[in-house]
Amino acid sequence: MKKHNNALKKSEQPSKRAKSRGPVQRDTKEVLAELVGKLKEKLDPKKVAATSAGEKHPRGELRPNLDRLTVGVDLGDQWSNYCILGLEGETLAEGRLRTTQEDIAEFFQALNAARVVFEVGTHSPWVQEVICGCGHEVLVANPRLMEGSKRRKRKNDRIDANKLARLGRVDPQSLYPIEHRSTEVRQDLVMLRARDALVAARTQIINVTRGLVKSLGTQLPKCSSPSFAQKVEETVPAEIREAVLPLVRLTVVEFGNPLYQDVVDSYVLEGKGLSQVGVKQIEAAQKVFPVSTVQNLYNLANRADEAVLTYCEANGIGFIPWFPLAAGDLTRPGGGVEALAKPKSAAPSQIVLAWMLKRSPAMLPIAGTSRVAHLEENVAAAAIQLTDDEFAQIDAASPAPQHL
Repeated sequence: MKKHNNALKKSEQPSKRAKSRGPVQRDTKEVLAELVGKLKEKLDPKKVAATSAGEKHPRGELRPNLDRLTVGVDLGDQWSNYCILGLEGETLAEGRLRTTQEDIAEFFQALNAARVVFEVGTHSPWVQEVICGCGHEVLVANPRLMEGSKRRKRKNDRIDANKLARLGRVDPQSLYPIEHRSTEVRQDLVMLRARDALVAARTQIINVTRGLVKSLGTQLPKCSSPSFAQKVEETVPAEIREAVLPLVRLTVVEFGNPLYQDVVDSYVLEGKGLSQVGVKQIEAAQKVFPVSTVQNLYNLANRADEAVLTYCEANGIGFIPWFPLAAGDLTRPGGGVEALAKPKSAAPSQIVLAWMLKRSPAMLPIAGTSRVAHLEENVAAAAIQLTDDEFAQIDAASPAPQHL
């Protein structure tokens, strides 16, 4: 008897599995024709006129969607499940359609104005554009922020589509909808991420190659990443050339490709900063990349880099003096700075910063502090105006520009 019962159970299992497979794949046009027929019976065209996409309460919250269709879509790489709810929350249709621009556009162009809900993912940016282009409101749910009861631990595409539709209909706020970046920005990000991946891959190959050669008691010469293949190819030991040279040649990546460079120039390489350099070093660097700022030691006690400051001002380069508040004897009691500070009800450090700001429009002082009160004091120095005579008085009292 037990064996017979086991046999019956095994024979029942396939049928149970068959029932859980969900809707049978059908032609998109056939599904649309059937769906349009149902909608004509269920919906009043006047009542379901298109409303403004993303209509919100006066407080700015999304409203429940009770006067239009609501469609939940569980996006997949090949097929996507959908569930369409009517005005009273009844299920009008469920099914699957291919995750292609043509099929999705054809499907949603045949629907009355609706709210469409799906989760953020690889396909969600372009799917949102296609569906919005068909005149529908789209909510892109953020599953990471959705409450536990609204997320399913066990994956079931058909049930997920139904769940998204019902939440989008009565409780859209619980979906924590997101806004996707524009197409142009996403395209630029692809370029930046592709270039970043190339840089990371090249760096890893170079490190692996050096390690392999070092394990045999040889070291490859030091060189930059772009020149790695050219500089080290002849120095690879003959015993391992066959194994290592393919790695060396993989590091030859053409980053001068305008497709990469245009985007990088727009977002990243608008300029670079230099630190503790002279005029000749700045001129050499400008032949390689645009110099935006120069950060050198400069203050009333050390004005050795006057020539650098003058060059920066003449060439539109920001000059960032570090340790700017050092002024030697000028800020001590009875010093020249203190004498100017008292009539202005200012601190000596404020007079020093005011002098620096008047010294050059290229000046961008870094006055470090760990206290809010000190920070506010430094910021207030920008409002202090020194006369030409006061500026000259401090200028004459400070050490002559020379290397200390």
